[in-house]
Amino acid sequence: MTINKMTTADPETHSEDLVSGNIEQLRTLFPEAFVEGKIDFDVLHQLLGGAVEEREEKYGLNWFGKRKARQLTLTPSNGTLLPCPEDSVEWDTTQNIMIEGDNLEVLKLLLKSYAGRVKMIYIDPPYNTGKDYVYPDNYQDSIKNYQEIIVHHIDGDPSNNKEDNLAVLCLNHASMADAGLRKGKLGSGKKLSQDEVKINKKAWEDKVLVETRVGKNFLSLRERQQLEVLYKFEIYKRKNEILSLSRKQQQLRRDNYEFLQQLVVEEFIIGLKLRPILLQAFGDIAVQSVGDTYISLPLIDAIRGLFLHLVGPEDVKIYSDDRQLLLKSLDELETIGSYGAELSDDEKSKVLKKTCDTIYELAEVCSWYKFSDFLNKVKKVLNRLKKDCSRYELVKRDKIKQERLIKKRVKIIDDTIQLVKQLK
Repeated sequence: MTINKMTTADPETHSEDLVSGNIEQLRTLFPEAFVEGKIDFDVLHQLLGGAVEEREEKYGLNWFGKRKARQLTLTPSNGTLLPCPEDSVEWDTTQNIMIEGDNLEVLKLLLKSYAGRVKMIYIDPPYNTGKDYVYPDNYQDSIKNYQEIIVHHIDGDPSNNKEDNLAVLCLNHASMADAGLRKGKLGSGKKLSQDEVKINKKAWEDKVLVETRVGKNFLSLRERQQLEVLYKFEIYKRKNEILSLSRKQQQLRRDNYEFLQQLVVEEFIIGLKLRPILLQAFGDIAVQSVGDTYISLPLIDAIRGLFLHLVGPEDVKIYSDDRQLLLKSLDELETIGSYGAELSDDEKSKVLKKTCDTIYELAEVCSWYKFSDFLNKVKKVLNRLKKDCSRYELVKRDKIKQERLIKKRVKIIDDTIQLVKQLK
């Protein structure tokens, strides 16, 4: 018997393609909704009629990354389940099976061969119960093990809890470090000076940083460049969708903003510089969506989302890339805010208010990091926005109403200026 070598192109090497199955079922039910092999969602919407949920607000369980999780669920797996008879009990007769692996990947593999044949799946069995299981149950650590490390204050001052003054040491090295601070000798009799502790701390932090920056550590320069092109294409595709969608398609617009927001997390995972591309796309949206409040309001949130990781110097350092992006973001916020200063209708006040609130939030963040260049630029931007509120010529028949709108807008900006002045 000849055994042919299988390749990744063979369907047997993948789990069931759920997307293709769903599309075929849809094609069977609604053949009219397919044009040239693709789904025409407008036709499908008409065929479904009142069964389509169009409300922007509804009850449901939502979380950041839900869309990504759904995509992962529908992605076929090319994994393989490997039998382990030597580690098994009653391999030939048992009707049960224990599988160790990623929950989602295993379920995909089971679905193709065992759909409708499994009575129950017990996911994530209990641990540390003290019961007698056939799998290792005890993953507890003793208090002794936890006590064998200590947080050491490099300068010997226990009240100085700044990050640069803290190092996690085992008890032996902590004794050596203490010996370096005192006249006597402790522990093994060796001493570690403050400088030696700092050098070792820095070396360890650098090692951890390198190993956690997966993208920079494992992707070649060419691969990184190719990825950046792909991401840039996707970002600008989403940008165009945000601008082209009608006011009634606000949920789709929000979905696009949410997708772009997820790329901020991708930047920190794979090490690609995606936030500058995102901010440039947001700037294009700001310029091309003049007067469209329904586009501007979520856009302001998207710009703010570029800096959610800056929670304080004690926890997260600020880098030159962050500083440049923060300064650039003020330009985009000023563009949006200047449209909010128009007198066309009172709806624009919402845009101006949200813009000013976001500018203050970013100013507060920059005050934590003593980023004075940003704070100085904020004051200039707010003063320019204040001038924008008064530069429109008043029309006699609407003069009273327009004066009221001007005062309302000026008050929004003045209140923000006062808040910024209080920042240290």
